Amino acid sequence: MNQKVTIISSGQGVTLKRRPAICRFISEATCLPSGDSRYALSGEAPLSKPVASWNLTLPARERDVRHHWASQWPPGLYKFLVSHLALALSFWICVAANPRLVAEEQSAAGVAAESSDAEELVSDVAYEMKISTPHVPWARPYHLGKTRALILEENTIAREVIEFAQRLDLDFRTVTIGGTKWKAPASLVDGWNNATAMKHIWRILKNEQLDVIVIRAPWTFFNEDVQRLIMDRVRAGTGLVYVSYDSHEEEKKQEALFEFVSQGPYVESFGREYLAGESDAPTDVWKPVADHFICGALPWSEIKTTTYVYEQTTGKALVMWDSKKAVIRRKKLDGESKEEEELAKGERGEPIEGALIPMVVASEYGKGRVLCVNYNPAWFPGRSNHLVPDLRVGLTYGVPDKAKIAQPVPRFHVREYCWALLARCTLWASRREPQLFVADAQASAQGNQGTLTLETRNQGNVGKLTCELALRDPDSHLLHRARSVVEVDAGKSTVKVAFDASKAGGGLNMVEFRLMNSIGVVDFGAAALRVAGPGLSLTVGRLFGYLADPLPVASIKLERPLPEGAKLILGIEDGNGRLVWESEIKVSDVDIQVPLSGLKELEIPEYFVHARAVKNGKVLAHVLVRALYEVPCRYDDWLYGVEFYAGHFNSWTKLAYQRMRDIGIRAGHTTVSGINSAIESRSAGMACGDISNLMSGAKWTGWRGPKAKRSYQIAKFNETGDPKWLVRDPDSNDPIFREQNLEKIKGIAPYLRALGIWDNTIIDEYSATIFSSSASVDYSFSKHTIKKFREWVKTQYKDLDEINKAYGREKVIEEKTEEEELFEEEEGEELDEKEEEGELALDSGEESISEELRKQEKTGNYWFESWDEVMPVTLRQAKEIGKYAGWVDHRRFMEITSCEYWSWVRGELRKINPNARISLSGTQAPDPYNGNDIWLRCQTLDGVWSYHGGKQAEIMRSFGSRKSGWFDITWTGYAARGLKPSYQWSRVFDGATNGTAYWWMTHILNPDFQVSESAANQLAICKPLREGVGQLLIGRKLETSGIAIHYSQASCHVAQTKYPRSVWKQARYTWVDLIKAMGHQMDFLSYAELERGDLIFPRWKVFILPLSIAMSAREIAAVRAFVKSGGTVIADTQAGLTDVHSRNHDPDVPGLGEMFGIKRTEDSKADPAPFKVKSAAPAGWTSDTEEFEVRLSESGLVPVSAKPMIAGAKRSGYFRNTFGKGKTYYFNSRLRYREGSGDRERVHLKEILEHIFNEAGALRPVSVAVPGSKWLGNPKVYCYREGEQMYVGLLTGGGDGNGVKCTVTLPREMFVRELVTGKDYGKCESFKVEMPFNDARFFSAFPRPTKALEAALPESSRQGETPLLAIEVKDGSDNPGLHVVRMTVTGPNGKPVWRLEKNLKTSNGKTDVKLPFAINDPVGIYNIHLRDIASGIEKNVAMELTPVDRPYPLFQSPDYPEPELPKTPGLWTGAAGQHVAWDPSMISAITRTVAKAPWDFSKGIIINPTLLEPEYLGARLPKGWRLEVRKGGKWISGKETLQYITLHEDRELLYRGQPTTRIEFTDKDYGLWIYTQHFGPKIKLIKDSVIKVKYALMRREGREKPHEYDTIFRIRAWAGGALLSSVDAQAASFKNRWVEASCELDVGAITGIDVQLFGKRKETLNISGILFEVKKKKPIATLEDLNEEGDLKNE
Repeated sequence: MNQKVTIISSGQGVTLKRRPAICRFISEATCLPSGDSRYALSGEAPLSKPVASWNLTLPARERDVRHHWASQWPPGLYKFLVSHLALALSFWICVAANPRLVAEEQSAAGVAAESSDAEELVSDVAYEMKISTPHVPWARPYHLGKTRALILEENTIAREVIEFAQRLDLDFRTVTIGGTKWKAPASLVDGWNNATAMKHIWRILKNEQLDVIVIRAPWTFFNEDVQRLIMDRVRAGTGLVYVSYDSHEEEKKQEALFEFVSQGPYVESFGREYLAGESDAPTDVWKPVADHFICGALPWSEIKTTTYVYEQTTGKALVMWDSKKAVIRRKKLDGESKEEEELAKGERGEPIEGALIPMVVASEYGKGRVLCVNYNPAWFPGRSNHLVPDLRVGLTYGVPDKAKIAQPVPRFHVREYCWALLARCTLWASRREPQLFVADAQASAQGNQGTLTLETRNQGNVGKLTCELALRDPDSHLLHRARSVVEVDAGKSTVKVAFDASKAGGGLNMVEFRLMNSIGVVDFGAAALRVAGPGLSLTVGRLFGYLADPLPVASIKLERPLPEGAKLILGIEDGNGRLVWESEIKVSDVDIQVPLSGLKELEIPEYFVHARAVKNGKVLAHVLVRALYEVPCRYDDWLYGVEFYAGHFNSWTKLAYQRMRDIGIRAGHTTVSGINSAIESRSAGMACGDISNLMSGAKWTGWRGPKAKRSYQIAKFNETGDPKWLVRDPDSNDPIFREQNLEKIKGIAPYLRALGIWDNTIIDEYSATIFSSSASVDYSFSKHTIKKFREWVKTQYKDLDEINKAYGREKVIEEKTEEEELFEEEEGEELDEKEEEGELALDSGEESISEELRKQEKTGNYWFESWDEVMPVTLRQAKEIGKYAGWVDHRRFMEITSCEYWSWVRGELRKINPNARISLSGTQAPDPYNGNDIWLRCQTLDGVWSYHGGKQAEIMRSFGSRKSGWFDITWTGYAARGLKPSYQWSRVFDGATNGTAYWWMTHILNPDFQVSESAANQLAICKPLREGVGQLLIGRKLETSGIAIHYSQASCHVAQTKYPRSVWKQARYTWVDLIKAMGHQMDFLSYAELERGDLIFPRWKVFILPLSIAMSAREIAAVRAFVKSGGTVIADTQAGLTDVHSRNHDPDVPGLGEMFGIKRTEDSKADPAPFKVKSAAPAGWTSDTEEFEVRLSESGLVPVSAKPMIAGAKRSGYFRNTFGKGKTYYFNSRLRYREGSGDRERVHLKEILEHIFNEAGALRPVSVAVPGSKWLGNPKVYCYREGEQMYVGLLTGGGDGNGVKCTVTLPREMFVRELVTGKDYGKCESFKVEMPFNDARFFSAFPRPTKALEAALPESSRQGETPLLAIEVKDGSDNPGLHVVRMTVTGPNGKPVWRLEKNLKTSNGKTDVKLPFAINDPVGIYNIHLRDIASGIEKNVAMELTPVDRPYPLFQSPDYPEPELPKTPGLWTGAAGQHVAWDPSMISAITRTVAKAPWDFSKGIIINPTLLEPEYLGARLPKGWRLEVRKGGKWISGKETLQYITLHEDRELLYRGQPTTRIEFTDKDYGLWIYTQHFGPKIKLIKDSVIKVKYALMRREGREKPHEYDTIFRIRAWAGGALLSSVDAQAASFKNRWVEASCELDVGAITGIDVQLFGKRKETLNISGILFEVKKKKPIATLEDLNEEGDLKNE
């Protein structure tokens, strides 16, 4: 930690107030480096003021600042001088000699620093530049080195920090802001909040060296301490770049944005979005208005955006927005005037002709430069708050505008020029702009000769530079790259650079340039180049093309005839730039119509139609149109998906999707109303599902709904008990609501169809009441719902008498007194006033229902005289009445009406898209209130994105497997880390056989696009499933033991009237867990399936009634018939007690009592009570001889023909009976089973059930035995069959010890292979398995071994063709059955071809697959790897793709590689002064503006261990170096040391643009490590010299704060074998941050020198090249010179 000292100045001199443990640093202040902000005095008052206070921050290590001669002092003398004599003198010299030391006033923030520094904070997510995206490295590497920047912007688009660092040489810091909890990166979901972010920012501002601060966030987002500290830093000289924003009303309440950036009126454009190069684009442009570095050579006329800005009232405008036609309006900041209120309602004002609005404004604050960049502000934290404008076309929310699809997304990379502008702003604000810059650039062409004219401003010396040019077409394809040497005069001058323009096409081209010296980029920019050509226009007849419709037609118009010899070429390119179709069009007229037959070749829906006029291989003119064509998603594989909301990552969504695709994600669940997100997910090859929430409309009563109104309603209901307050908003039965949603459907459905969307999620986390497991609200009593309820209830009762009796109605009407009527009137008026004041009143449309409810309340249980009077009741009212049918019916209707609405949505969708599918997301377990009847859900929907709580997975698997096309993809993710395989595999085995989806995208990718720890963990678990195993499970039916469980939604309702809410759910839990624990599997049968006769023996052997308290007469009859025919029925308690309306069954109708052999007496009560009992089961059924405790439910049960299987209790239970050919068992107990529980009741129950199942013939398909355990419990068993093939899954839960050992026994001998680990068991009937806890295994068991995997493919194919790959799996039989073959393809560049990666299902062992190649796919060898998933057999085939003749050259892909530094000799002068003219082989990877360094050497040599011998790959030590390791008290050297430490060249982590050396430690059990290099004895030329060493280091592991040291670089001088002197350069790094260290050695009469790099900490390090420099009184000699002369050599 840094040390602090307080200085008190009286104007006459300086005295010190000492703080503990810093005395020894005082004498060293004389060597504080000038300009180093680590040694900074802080205080506002100058030293001449009478009294002021300052802080001085010194580094923790005295060696950092100690004079080299100080180390030679005797310790006692040194200590005395440090402590007493040198205090005032040293600091006075320090202050006087270093005028750059900044005085700042000690403030409250400074005091807070000490406590803040001491506090342990949650570590922020680390940013790395490993994931590179297409970019132009405008100023990277920069000739003045890296700019130290703090960049602050909202984390969901913080990829921009990396994007900026790819373009400008930055040493950046950033902090996660704006996103907390679920918006934060995965590692920060827990423990991160805005307060923590402020503390991190505070520490950086207080302790870090910064050149500039870049902010894209509201000023009010930062707390006062951070605001003050930012202002202090700017006042002291740190630059500030502030990118404007719009936080709606938040900032308008302030008089000014900052103290130092004043803002004027808000100005908003209502002009449409448009792009560079559009012929009909408005004339609004950005216009530079000053001769300034920021206004340098950029194509200003082409940077056109929809602009929203604040007018600046202070500072100097450098760039203006020339708004000649856009409609603008002004808003006052006070927000108080009537004018403001009117404008806020949407009045747009009048056009202001010729308005010039400041876009970039410069000012100064203290010593700091401030830039306010005003464009495209957006909501924060939100979805568009970019450092540069988001130029994508398309709406984020709402119904998409169909016309917008015609506008191409910015294929021309206009944003690159916005980045270039931001880079210029950053360099200028940090005072690091070059002394030479290009003020203007113009490009022209005469024939094939192009000229780039640069107007330069040079305040330095004359010198030579390299000019690198890149010529790009309108799609940013690279046409030509060239370099040339130019010489720039001092002052203003013109430089002309010639280039080859032969490839420049007609229309807009762009010439980009970078001026570079031998160290890096000096200046950069671009100029538009327009080339005349024949005019073309292009339209497409239908922008949304559908497979069932005729092909769209392209219309081409020629403004003038084509030149002689020119051709017209029409092509189709998909959204990934693949040219799938091309044809030469015969020109017979100026208006040409061409059907787009090539659309059939598309693999993704987004495409571009190109029309090109071509002559002699050159494009004379080029136009394009963007459109969509229906390409259905491929969703027949096991998918790993992600929820991806429109707006997050924003401009980087396409790159984010591509990145996620490359790590194995193949499905996106996104909002189609955010059109770009959906298009980009499809272009990335993902199966895209829509989550536009077609049930939500504008309102949603749920946890996201209008909470104020909902809470008010519930409070009023709880207060009054009046159901009038329970009006659901929105009401899905409201015709207006449906009209609103119909408009939304009509707007979105065309997109859904054209994009090939495979699923439409109509709502997320649906509840008919409130999304909450504890919400018990009797919604809804709206008039529209009540109307439909009355229509439905007519179908449930034969007449009004029956419903009146069921609802407990009475024919008694009370007369109201005058006093009561007056009271009601006054009470109603008072209530209405309160509702109006709170704006929470009921809708006027509910008045009639309210009247009926009031009538009901005042007259008691009035008799329904007509069906129009029928009203449901709340549970509170039902309890008062003592009849529950009115409440039960209401809850049932809410389930029915929910599904009816979903069916209506699907019907409307299918009017536009006949193949539309609908689903729910975030499914809820069945509950009396939430409207989720799983049977109805599965009958209504096509699938689910499911939650698996409440055992709903097993229920949906049962119902869905009996329905064609059903899918279940389960949600996972949630930033969870350290998950075990059982977590995911249990979901797959239990029913989610179509895939899993990670919620959500910000947790998969960190802001730098690195994969989060959470996602990496879950992707690794799912890897076998993604790569073919999951495909094996799709469509497979889980083998059960013939056991079915009753699913009774009516019992869910009726149980709520008798028991706590969890009882019915617990009964289901018990039976599912118990059956699985016994090694069985089961299905569910619904009430409807029971009524239609699906319970058939012997298809089902055992039927279980889990608290099936409410059953219809038809259900009871079906169960009785099942038992009579030979089936077995088991019930826990109260089975069939009531009908589905909660009425007791007619005693004359045969019920379940007779079947179970029992009779209920009138005093029977359901009151579970514990009893001590003994077993009375048949002999051999149980081993119990001792008493155990059971909880029996009903009293008063009398056995008639049944026999109890327990004895000794006051109540009877565990009844066994014979009925017809079958058996029945009635336990009369609310059974509870907890896995792992060993109490006697559970053991007794398992033993009895084992005999019941065996007696019923319910046998396990596969037997699994665990040694020493009578009951399986762990693992659970899953079995699937496909003809003769069998698949077996094992799943272990938690436990103590090393895991589970078990034996699996199959029905017969089979060939077994485990598909997760790949272990082959050979042919066997039983095999042993060892599994860790919380793990999964999946086995294939085939009757015959797979013998071969064969493939046939042509040896070669041409670009644009589609060869056919034939695959066959052979096992020696005529029918090998179904196999899955995994196919991966590697292209000529050695990289995977993602679009050809497939899991292929075979039919009878055979399948064919097409390999479509685009016309511009790379030529060369494509290697295809095939693997049969079940057997593991592999096959490799290869095919050569050969080129096809084309009328014009193929464009290079629009990527922007970083070029090497030019080898231009000569000197150059920068803003900081004279630079060293390095030879390229001696370029320092670490020097930071050499002229700033306190020494003045003119040559140096870099020694980098891994660069000395390029072929070194960590297998041996570099030449001349010796590694020694201290281990066990002994030194180890030689090659043996490589088992402990290795060196690798790291070309990804660069320093100053150069590779670094990564030092890794493979064995941590040692004490010290040393790298040594000895130089020979002939070093006479080094005598009387000074040797200087400098290097940089980054620690990659360990804690965030620095250690005492990480490495020490030591130079030692020898004379006659004795050590003469030595110096150290010690480095201590913050984690993942570069730190520089240096030292110098004064060499006298020496005979040898050596250098050592050593350390003791075993944490991965990266070290830069090491710069050696030598200075002599004689002419300069470098180490390189000495080596060449033979006077210095390596030993």
